[in-house]
Amino acid sequence: MKRNRMGKKGLILTLISFMLVISACGSSNSPSNKEQVATDKPNSNEKKVITLSVITSTRFLEMAKEKFEAANPNIKIEIKPSYTVPESSGRTSRGGVDPVEVEKFVTTVNAELMNGNASDIIAVDALAYNKYAEKGLLANLNDLMDKADGFKQDDYYMNVLDALKYNEGLYALPYGVTTSIWFGNQERLAGVDLDPAKAWTWDEFEEKMKTLANDGTKDPVVRYLSPDRLLLEMVSEDLDKYLDVNEKKAKFQDQAFIDMLNQAKSFYDQKIINEPEQPTGQGVAIRMGESMGLKDALSLSEIMTYSSLSFASMFFDKPLLYQAPTSEPKDGKSFESNKLLSINNKSENKTEAWSFLQFLISEEMQSSPELEGLPVNKKASQAQIDASAANKDMKMTPEFIEAAKELLPQLKRYSGLDPKIKKILIDETVPFFSGQKSAETVANTIQNKVSLYMEE
Repeated sequence: MKRNRMGKKGLILTLISFMLVISACGSSNSPSNKEQVATDKPNSNEKKVITLSVITSTRFLEMAKEKFEAANPNIKIEIKPSYTVPESSGRTSRGGVDPVEVEKFVTTVNAELMNGNASDIIAVDALAYNKYAEKGLLANLNDLMDKADGFKQDDYYMNVLDALKYNEGLYALPYGVTTSIWFGNQERLAGVDLDPAKAWTWDEFEEKMKTLANDGTKDPVVRYLSPDRLLLEMVSEDLDKYLDVNEKKAKFQDQAFIDMLNQAKSFYDQKIINEPEQPTGQGVAIRMGESMGLKDALSLSEIMTYSSLSFASMFFDKPLLYQAPTSEPKDGKSFESNKLLSINNKSENKTEAWSFLQFLISEEMQSSPELEGLPVNKKASQAQIDASAANKDMKMTPEFIEAAKELLPQLKRYSGLDPKIKKILIDETVPFFSGQKSAETVANTIQNKVSLYMEE
């Protein structure tokens, strides 16, 4: 009887083993676990950690992390800043970060992407993200949008996202954007026939401002901006004229760029832009809504919030808003973004990573006062305009409110320069603006260095 009982146990163990073998064989024909994680919805019982690499973290990202984790208790967002900005720092760039630290971040992320161990989400505003997209290292966000639940294109300014596409794919997402506008002084511009409603060119800019520079008054014409800032403004507005990112071609040796350099320098030579004299005496505090009564005709301003438009009323008694000039009339305005986020194409958590990016551009987060730039979410954008219009201290005229409503829909050209190309432009044009080198010599140097970099 004992031997018979042992025989039954052996038979049961044999059947269990056989069933395990059949199960293993069946699972070998299904997609790998890695593929399932990348495309399927997250398992509600599985704790996921989504890593986010940034140069420095921000209050906006920290708030988004807290709210997203509260709504998704099975997902943890781990923000990995490479640098913490000290309270008092020396030479800075990109919002208070030492350029050396920016370069360290770029080097580290580059190595991680190439080695396949990069974070799930990466801040690429300091990177040449197109290069990584071309190598298949960044996920095409269009694919994730198409699969995402609740993502409606009509909720967003898709013209902004479309402008960031590379070879028909979207590889970087901005959750806030900035653009340039020229504040005009109606009293100074009254006699030069300059229509705020029309696009205009740098040639027209030179013609009109030269007239004011020679009008016999000692008032400044264009509020001072440094040669490197003017250069980047002029290059950014006509970026497609000097760089073909898709074809990896630079065109800085062309006559158009040489002419642009000479024209930029002429603005200083003709006293259209003058370095201001050092102020004497004690400054006067200006409260919101009060005007400084500046005498300049124009002042370049970066618009990061709709309330920034009200600064025009602080500069001038009778302010106007002008589009940024370009070499020739173009459709729409250009824009930049201080924070572009991409998803690592080798991430096993693409679905969860996209869920967090989608949360960043939700109405809830885009309405946050901590947002870095203008919102890409339409409802949040309208709410910000309404709040600015309701604030009596801001003196938002009906014309300014209408300009605010038209601002985001007109952003059609991404003018963000590759950080390394930007550095080449700034460094190599210093001897030109100081009169030590010709435009032709500088243009050839820039062409060679940028071409070499783009071919890497």
